[in-house]
Amino acid sequence: MSLAVEERHVVRRAERVRDLLEREGVRYEAISHGEAWTAQEAAAASHVPGREVAKAVVLRDACGACVLAVLPAPCHVDLELLSLATGRGPYRLASEAELDLLFPDCERGALPPFGELYGLDTYLDACVPRAREVFFPAGSRHQLLGLPCAEFARVARAQVGQLCFHR
Repeated sequence: MSLAVEERHVVRRAERVRDLLEREGVRYEAISHGEAWTAQEAAAASHVPGREVAKAVVLRDACGACVLAVLPAPCHVDLELLSLATGRGPYRLASEAELDLLFPDCERGALPPFGELYGLDTYLDACVPRAREVFFPAGSRHQLLGLPCAEFARVARAQVGQLCFHR
């Protein structure tokens, strides 16, 4: 695939998120990078500290409802803390097939952290708002979008709580 065609695909995948940010009047930057399958890989490829890259993790509860947990790239979801934050559970990670259905316009490994765009409740780990800026994928494994953390928290409309454990 040529670079121009690849860039058009990246932009098309990010349209839903870009539309949200523009509706909300948020200025953002886009950082293109080589293919990255994980948030940590995207951070390294973009030369952004991992703690400033937000990853979105989709979890399904016992009743079949999904939630979106947003946490720093180096962290892992603590299922017990998530259950306490949501008042639901127990949780399991959503399967790749479930993610494909929920996020049809996103590449695997590049879910945007705005659950509202996909009909999901969003829970933001308390670590994320501590960063000055937040970077995140917007549907493509080749690009991160970045914006001031305060703007991110406002637009995400997420409930904030302790959701993760650190290595």
